[in-house]
Amino acid sequence: MSLPPDLPLWRGTLKETLEQAGALAERLHLGLALPTERAVRDWRNEGLLTREGRSFTGRNQLEILRIKQLRDQDFPVHAIRDDLLHRDDAALYEALREGLLFPAPEEDEQDALLGETVSLLAGALLRQFEATREGHLVGIYRDIPTEVRQAQALLARLAFEHGEDDRFASVHDLLTACRRPMAEWAPGPIARHPAYATAILIDPEHLVPTEECNQFAEQGGRLDDLVEKRLHEGLTQALARVAEEERADAYTLVRRFIAEHPLATDEELAKARRNPRLNPTVAAFFDRVYQPVHPSETQGGLVARCGHCHGPLTPDGTCRLATCRALHPHARVGARLPADKVRVARPEILRFWCDPAQEELRLYHALREVHGDAVHLYPDEDRCDVSLGPDIGVDVKDYANPVRLAHKLNGGIGGLRLYRRKILAVAARRARTDQYLARLREHLTPQLRRSLEVMGVDEAIELLSKETSHG
Repeated sequence: MSLPPDLPLWRGTLKETLEQAGALAERLHLGLALPTERAVRDWRNEGLLTREGRSFTGRNQLEILRIKQLRDQDFPVHAIRDDLLHRDDAALYEALREGLLFPAPEEDEQDALLGETVSLLAGALLRQFEATREGHLVGIYRDIPTEVRQAQALLARLAFEHGEDDRFASVHDLLTACRRPMAEWAPGPIARHPAYATAILIDPEHLVPTEECNQFAEQGGRLDDLVEKRLHEGLTQALARVAEEERADAYTLVRRFIAEHPLATDEELAKARRNPRLNPTVAAFFDRVYQPVHPSETQGGLVARCGHCHGPLTPDGTCRLATCRALHPHARVGARLPADKVRVARPEILRFWCDPAQEELRLYHALREVHGDAVHLYPDEDRCDVSLGPDIGVDVKDYANPVRLAHKLNGGIGGLRLYRRKILAVAARRARTDQYLARLREHLTPQLRRSLEVMGVDEAIELLSKETSHG
C-alpha cells in the first residue's frame, strides 16, 4: 500500500483535515485517538506542522497522525520534530503504515555534541540579530541574549577539551569570526568536520544571518527565530485583512515591488502605498521594510542606484547585491539620487528577498515573454517562486553548499510539492560551478531525485521556453 497519489495535492480546512486524517488512520489500522482542533493549532504554532498559507494540506494529515503516534509513546517534542524533518511524504506514510515508532537514527555522541553546539550558536546569532534590530547594543552585558552566553560557554568547553585556547569570550570577536568559514576559527572538531567547515554564519556584506545559519538553527528547533520566516509572517499578518480572494495578488504585488526596488525613491513608495489593491496595514508594511540610507553610503549627499537591479551601489561603484554582480560583472549607474529622497531595504530584506529575487525575476520575465499570463510570480502567497500554469512550479535556490541545500530539501520542499511537475532552478553562479548540480542530486533522497527536476536557472529558461514551441 503506497502513498495515495491525491494526498500531496489535497488542501482543506482544519475540520476537513481531521476528518481525512481519521479516515486514513482507519485504513492503516492505526488505532489512534484523533487530537482536538486546539491541539492541532498548538502543534502548528510550535512549528511541528508544515504551513502552506492558511489552508491545511495532505502532509498535515500525515504529520498529525505521526505526532499523535509518537506522543502516545512519550517521545519528546524535539525528537518528534527531528522525525518529521527527516521524512518526506512517502517516508512518513511508510512509518505510519509499518508502525515504526522510532524517529530517524540518531548521530553518534560526538556528532550529536557538535550538532548541538553549532545549532545553539546559530540560534544565538539569530537572537542577537533580533536584539540588535530592537535597538540593544552589542556587547553590553545586560543586553547579551542568554543564548549567546550559552554558545560562548559551549565553544570554550569544546576548545578546552581539545587543548585549544578560549577565543570566544568576546561577543564582538565571536560575531566577527562568524563572517568567515568555521574552519578558520571554530574549535578543532567543528573546524575539521565536513558538515561545518565551510559554513559561514553571518553574511559578510549585509551582516545578517546566512541561510546556513538559519538552517542550523532550524535543526535545533528554533523555528520562531528564523529571519526568513519572520519576514514572511510579517507580510502574511499585514495581509490578514485583505479579502481572501485578493490576498494572493496583493502578496505578489508587495513582494515584486520590494524585489524590483532594493533602493526606492519616496515617490515610488508613495505610489505603491496608494495602490487600491493594498489596505493601509499592508501599505504600512513598507515602513518595516525600508530605512534611510546611511551617510557612509553617500557621496556629496547623493546615492548611486544600480542600473541593472535598482539596488544601492557602494561608494566605490559596485552593486551591493551579490547576485546582481554575478549576473552583471560590469556595474552600471542608473541614477544618482538625493539621499534624503530615497529609502533602502533593511539588510535582512536585501539578503533574503532582494538578492535571490534577481534570479527569480530573470526567470519570470524570460518565461513571461513566451508564455504570457500563464506565468505567475510568487503564486498563492509564495507556494513557489514562479509557476507556469497550474501544473508546473519552479523554486529558485542560491545556496553556497549543495550538500546543505540537499539536506534542507530532504526535510521538505514546501509548496512546490503541490505541483504535478516540480523544478528546482539553481542560481547561475552556483550551477556553473563544477559538480554543484551533481553533488546536489547525489545527496537528495531517492524519492526526491525521482520527483524533483534539478537544473540551473539558465537551463530552466531554455527548457520551459522550448516547451511552448511544442504547443
